[in-house]
Amino acid sequence: MQLRAARKKPVLMGDRIRLAFEELVRAECQRQPVLLVLEDLHWGDLPTVNLVDAALQHARELPFFVLALARPEVSELFPALWSERHGPRMRLGPLPRRAGERLVREVLGDRTDAGQIERLLARAEGNAFVLEAQIRAVAEGRRRAHGAGADRRRPSPRRGRRTGGPLHA
Repeated sequence: MQLRAARKKPVLMGDRIRLAFEELVRAECQRQPVLLVLEDLHWGDLPTVNLVDAALQHARELPFFVLALARPEVSELFPALWSERHGPRMRLGPLPRRAGERLVREVLGDRTDAGQIERLLARAEGNAFVLEAQIRAVAEGRRRAHGAGADRRRPSPRRGRRTGGPLHA
């Protein structure tokens, strides 16, 4: 009966969802510590942020930890993001130029043109994930240029291997 009423009233439905999530967090925290990972929070929505905030507030004495990963613009989208929670914030600086150059050379090889390295680093603006995506695109383009047989070769440790996520050398 409550569900039927909640379906007709969005505010009531939101309250029911929040209560159910808080109960889930509380029950799981009683069994074991809980880690909630929110990746790309800068693409998140306010109802989700509020839902997690309410859970943090009601589980403050429980072993409940939220790791939220986001680009710096998350502060513009959610200016008061969990401001009443006393968790640490860590801002990562840009990838140092030398480390970016090393990553490019490790994956694409030592004979990579200095101009191409410079263009990749300039476009990435210190963002390691953007640089990794660009390196992958260059590597894919090279494989296509060398024919389909190149895809069947085992990647050398110098070129790195693709595992569905970031490149691992």
